[in-house]
Amino acid sequence: MWNHLTQYSVKPERRALEVVYRYLQLGMLTNPECNLASNSSLIAGGTVFSRDKGTLPNDFDTFRRKVSSADWDVLMCVAGTESSDSRRVVLLYLRNENLFTVNFPSANTMSENENEILKWLAREVSHA
Repeated sequence: MWNHLTQYSVKPERRALEVVYRYLQLGMLTNPECNLASNSSLIAGGTVFSRDKGTLPNDFDTFRRKVSSADWDVLMCVAGTESSDSRRVVLLYLRNENLFTVNFPSANTMSENENEILKWLAREVSHA
């Protein structure tokens, strides 16, 4: 499960949130959604950002304000990596560590689309 684990350090937090917001809009993802989790509760206030459910704000500033006003320690984003939605990608942002962790838990070998997702993320965090 952890053989396709990659980590990226990203500062400041605002830049990390920009990456998450743009990630949730990627056309190469199927049903992307992001939950806020805190050490005190698994899901912080039930806040879910989902492109497909229409709960992703239309602009970054609104997204940033909603995330910043919540009590959270981890942003946990999950999406499918192909149209059948049977393979997954998990993107975590650990707030106290300023760290992204990305994993493809159902990938024995990486698909072309999964490699493109990883390349996209590497480019995004390199601009931080």
